[in-house]
Amino acid sequence: MSQSAEQARPLEALSLPMRGNVLIEASAGTGKTFTIASLYVRLILGHGELPQAGRTYLPEEILVVTFTEAATEELRDRIRARLVEAAQCFAAGAHDSDGFDQSLLDIRAEYAADLWPACAQRLQWAADSMDLAAISTIHSWCYRMLRQHAFGSNSLFQQTLEEDTSLLMRSLVRDYWRIHGFALDQTLAQEWVSHWKDPDALEKALKGLLKHADLLDEEEQEPSAMLQSVRAQRLAVLAAIKAPWQQWALDLHRAIDDAAQRGLTNGARLRSGSYPVWMAELKAWAHDPEQILPNIKADSSFWRTLTLDGIGTAWKKNATQEHPLLTHPALQGVVHLQEALDEIEREQQQLNQRLLQHAARWVLTRFEEVKRQRGLLGFDDFLKRLRQALYEKRGQTLAQRIRQQFPIALVDEFQDTDPQQYAIFAAIYGDSNSPSGMGEDGQSSMLETALLLIGDPKQAIYGFRGADIHTYLQARRDCAGQIYTLDRNYRSSEEMVKTVNDLFTHADEQQTLGAFLFGGRGTSPIPFQRVEAQGQARQWMVKGAASPALSFWALPPKEGKTSGWSKEAYQDQIADVCATHIVELLNLGQQGQAGFLGEAFAPVMPGDIAVLVNNRDEAHAMRRALRRRGVRSVYLSDRESVYATQAARDMQLWLTACADPFNVSAVSSALATSTLKLSWSELDAVHQEAQVGEQRLLQFQGYQMLWQRQGVLPLLRHFIQDFALPARLLAEKDGGGERLLTDVLHLAELLQEASALLEGEWALLRHLAEEIAAAQEPGRSGAWQMRLESDEHLLKVVTVHKSKGLQYPLVFLPFAAGVRKVNEKRPPWSYHDHNGQTQLSFSWNEELAQRVERERLAEDLRKLYVALTRAEFATWVGMAPLKETATSALNYLLGCSADASLQGERVQTLCTESTSMSLLPVTVDEQSFSYQQQTQTLGEPRLSRPVLRQDWRITSYSALSVHAPKTAVDEDSPRADRLWEELTENIPDTPQQKPAPGSIHAFHRGAMAGNMLHELLEWMAHEGFASLAREPERLRDTVARRCQRRGWSQWIDPLQDWLMRLLRAPWPLHGLTGCGPCLAELGQTLPELEFWVGTTRVDVDALDRLVREHTLNGLARPRLKPQALNGRLKGFIDLVFEHQGRYYIADYKSNYLGPDHRSYDHESMGRAMAKSRYDLQFVLYLLALHRLLKQRLPDYDYAKHMGGAVYVFLRGAGEPGYGIYSECPPQILIDTLDRWFDGQAGEGA
Repeated sequence: MSQSAEQARPLEALSLPMRGNVLIEASAGTGKTFTIASLYVRLILGHGELPQAGRTYLPEEILVVTFTEAATEELRDRIRARLVEAAQCFAAGAHDSDGFDQSLLDIRAEYAADLWPACAQRLQWAADSMDLAAISTIHSWCYRMLRQHAFGSNSLFQQTLEEDTSLLMRSLVRDYWRIHGFALDQTLAQEWVSHWKDPDALEKALKGLLKHADLLDEEEQEPSAMLQSVRAQRLAVLAAIKAPWQQWALDLHRAIDDAAQRGLTNGARLRSGSYPVWMAELKAWAHDPEQILPNIKADSSFWRTLTLDGIGTAWKKNATQEHPLLTHPALQGVVHLQEALDEIEREQQQLNQRLLQHAARWVLTRFEEVKRQRGLLGFDDFLKRLRQALYEKRGQTLAQRIRQQFPIALVDEFQDTDPQQYAIFAAIYGDSNSPSGMGEDGQSSMLETALLLIGDPKQAIYGFRGADIHTYLQARRDCAGQIYTLDRNYRSSEEMVKTVNDLFTHADEQQTLGAFLFGGRGTSPIPFQRVEAQGQARQWMVKGAASPALSFWALPPKEGKTSGWSKEAYQDQIADVCATHIVELLNLGQQGQAGFLGEAFAPVMPGDIAVLVNNRDEAHAMRRALRRRGVRSVYLSDRESVYATQAARDMQLWLTACADPFNVSAVSSALATSTLKLSWSELDAVHQEAQVGEQRLLQFQGYQMLWQRQGVLPLLRHFIQDFALPARLLAEKDGGGERLLTDVLHLAELLQEASALLEGEWALLRHLAEEIAAAQEPGRSGAWQMRLESDEHLLKVVTVHKSKGLQYPLVFLPFAAGVRKVNEKRPPWSYHDHNGQTQLSFSWNEELAQRVERERLAEDLRKLYVALTRAEFATWVGMAPLKETATSALNYLLGCSADASLQGERVQTLCTESTSMSLLPVTVDEQSFSYQQQTQTLGEPRLSRPVLRQDWRITSYSALSVHAPKTAVDEDSPRADRLWEELTENIPDTPQQKPAPGSIHAFHRGAMAGNMLHELLEWMAHEGFASLAREPERLRDTVARRCQRRGWSQWIDPLQDWLMRLLRAPWPLHGLTGCGPCLAELGQTLPELEFWVGTTRVDVDALDRLVREHTLNGLARPRLKPQALNGRLKGFIDLVFEHQGRYYIADYKSNYLGPDHRSYDHESMGRAMAKSRYDLQFVLYLLALHRLLKQRLPDYDYAKHMGGAVYVFLRGAGEPGYGIYSECPPQILIDTLDRWFDGQAGEGA
């Protein structure tokens, strides 16, 4: 590695040559994003040394790649802001330079003043074009390339992104286990389950192997053949081993009995209660050809005592040495037995490895096949496919086209790259191993491009996600001669920067392998280079004096113990030490004695503090210690699913009780949930007082009906209000109630969304249970918890990985001494060879242990560097000598790897050399943080201003109605009008009688019921009314499925009978004499017709007057709200049909007008039409039909072709003469509206 020890040169953003491959190493806090934005400004202007001198670049020609969506948005915003600032600088006059940083003034000075306006215009245009800029994640960019260059990459034009392929992978693992396991006979099946008892065990075993599948050996034998072969070999070996033991076990037992009876043995060593059991187990083992090991524990004294060397310890000193037990061959046989059984165990492990490799190959092969068959791509497939395309025969042509499209590429966070990602950029922009880079003309096109790689190898901490530091080192070698570094820190105070410099420089000079285990000073490709400090305008002060930048706590060895602290004891103790100090600082801040001194003094608050941890266990220990002392905190974990919360588990119990309200146990469990916080007396009354218990059961029965009729979201809203959850939770002093209430509301919305795709309450409950289970697996659930605005003011507990790229005024690292030990019992283990190539091993040995341990320590050192560079002002570090024998990163940095008890001594030495470090005494107390709410002077209340409505808008009939309520349904959906109808239906206040049970009049009311009827009729129209009238069983099947989905099974037969009557009931159409057609006789039909009608400043008041004049025989009706229509009017017509040359619109209404069909006579329907303003609806729908017919019928004549509107009041429409309201407005009304909507306003408009 010493060959790659080129030292980076300081980078000057204005003069950096951007040609060829350039590596920029940006230490923590050195302004990496600012530098990228500054280089972007240069590229837009064509400034400096570029691939093509003097050429300016467009935003879509400059590829900027990073690794997360959040980082992409931040980069886009920062670049846009820098472009705007640069444009303002160029637009300002030569004497107007105030407010612009020196770098912009310097670049402006290199252009003639008469060019400044053009430069400003170009920069502003680039800023305005940022939404089109090529700034994206590596995965989205690869996806874009595969689609844009489908021919060159041999890809499909349309492919489906599958964001979560884990479920598909899980199903294939289960397929493998079942296909290969179920095909075995009973004997081999037992062998099979001894390796993996179920598919879940196999999935767990494959978890760390699948990502290294390309390193696995090919396994030609099928599992059955492997199992059979190893079993036969094992049985042969066991038979040979057991042959003498069938007699030896008897001889050994007799000999021990004889020696014991003669008093020759030491009863404490060869107990009479133990050896008979050993002998019995040996006999059973020797006579069972299948049993591999005797049922004697591995740590039993049997294995030590009954050997030639061990028997002497059980023999009395003065006893005769002539006894046959002392020379029996079984004693030597025990030693050989151990060795033979160990060898069998190794062979079993090798078999397990071979089976695992076969499983991994099989699963991944099927995985690729299934994705190809379904046209699916996962995120990793984007990279894999593009890499394959670039290294195939036509790859050079594809690379040239991408270079032409993006002559400049900047890759951010490059230290987190992996071999596949770098191979893509290397193939396009060139490296030592890439294709030649020759274009179709045979000339190199890479001289006209630039690849800038920006990152910091000291912050490469994502190895568990596939990032590979050795890939970075290869790129560093490929960029030889063009390696630069940012050497000024803008994040931290001068003292903080100096402390980190001193700490890592000391390790770099003292340790043979340097600070980061890649070589000593001057030879390491990852050297630690000191950075300068820009400094902070404020200063961290405690009790009137500057506080040290870096402080340590060193727990002493536990009293009376020499092996160090256990992991659990260390976590609890150091968490208490840390929490005690945090509370002390916060209380001093309340007294004005701890804070930040700048232009004014700002006391330290919880929001200024971050505690960095390694995992969830440490976070919980820290938060417990803080909670006991009254300090509220928030855990900003990497992936926190809302389904993993207490709210999700409690909601599961609530909904179970709502779905089964007669189950007393389910209701009791729901009431006892911690979120509801009912008192013991309230819970006890449910069981002890019959009336209270009955009321609770009735309450949950009501919830069930609400769920079935309106959906899960209205149910949960009522539930939340009935139990006063907002008031209860928001009143909690510890602030956790706000978090809990947010989770409850979030879950309610997620379940409402999921319910649209599921059938019935129990399907939704099953979905919730599956999501809760999936949330326990890292990365499986995507419903992450919402962040609260109040979190910003809380103390942050955050993992070191999550903190990367962030900064905090004060940072605590209480668990810095912890060690992430390599598991020696979970193969395979990956490591890098001397060439930096990833290797895989299934055999643990000393050499492998050293390699794996060294790589573990190296990444931990980089992680410690990240942690120590997050603070702006000060950091506190906790440490202790642990029982763990592996070297911690902190101990290595301090130079006490061999003896952790020297931690305090080494820190004390560092403190004497630097005034910015200190060793604090270890103190613990239970003092609480007493937050004093600052009084605020409230200003005058702000007054609301009139809302300026947009002049152009899209509207609909329901939005025009004076009754239109605010609903959660999208107005652009066909369900909007239906929901409005249900919410405004005309229900008599005092009905004289109840509907007959089982009649359509007794059917459920509300939006859910109405929507179901509409959907049924829409489906019937698509299927054909006549066809269904002839095949009633097909209709019944659909009715049954839709009723069962909603828990309405009792309505299957009534609805079937009613629909059959509806199909055959004649419709009295306007203008026809005699009976009209029935649904089953309709010829041409068009269901759910969507229309859009342009509107040009239509006066709604004039429209209303005109409609009331010409419809419903002048019945009184509510007036519409005055407004102007300008834009588009849209809607959905339930049914358009043709009869005898005339065209009609039909609209289904599920309104409840009364208890039987007589309530649906013409007069009653007319009143309902007027009250709900259905007259306006059918006029607008007929206007849309009128315009359609004018376009489609060459000889269209309104009087000849327009049939009018048919309003089908469904509950009354099954009986002749009832439930059908038809009307055709005069032509003058439609013609007038047609002109008005076209902008030809006439009188009255």
